[in-house]
Formats: sequence, structure tokens, C-alpha cells
Amino acid sequence: DRSQLFLNQDKLGERIASQVDVYRDISLNRTIVEVRAPDQVGLLHLIAKTISNCGFSIQFARIATEQGIATDVFNIEPLESEDSFSPIRFLELREKLSAALHEGKFYHEV
Repeated sequence: DRSQLFLNQDKLGERIASQVDVYRDISLNRTIVEVRAPDQVGLLHLIAKTISNCGFSIQFARIATEQGIATDVFNIEPLESEDSFSPIRFLELREKLSAALHEGKFYHEV
């Protein structure tokens, strides 16, 4: 049946745990956030909102989804120019992103 040809009934994203990594790339002078999670409606909004709420702005984003898995990479900078890139801030951002992904509230109900 041709209608079933491109349906992906077995999405890998349903079986993976969310992963978040935040690190400073010294050679590129950039702070990177990498998120790998099951794709859901509102996932990108949740990630961007959490990054902003932690005091960072997104300078560049590469968004990809394949077989139900979202693999998103963000280059971020502090909202305030005098803020520093401390390991404590990275850990806090990673923990808040991980918690938000674990809660599963990807969209705002109206």
C-alpha cells in the first residue's frame, strides 16, 4: 500500500532519554548548548524559553529532527555583557533544561 510507504511507525525518539550538554568551545570562543531529545510539539519553544530564563540569548541555532529524535545545537551568550561564563552557570542551565525536558510540558495550554 503506497499510503504507508513513508509512515514511520517505529520512531526511535520514543525510546531515548533526553540529553543536555553545555560547554565553552575555547577555539571558537563560543558557548554551546547541545540537546538531544524525543521530538515533541513545542520542544524548541521550551528549550529557547529555558535558555532565555537562565539569562542567555541564542546567537545561532542548528535544528534537526530525524526518526523522531530532535538534535538541536545552540550558540549562546549572556544577556548582560558583564556576565561571565562560569561553570556554575553552565551547570545551572543544563540542570534547568534537563528538568524542563523531564517534566514534559512542551507547550502552553490556552
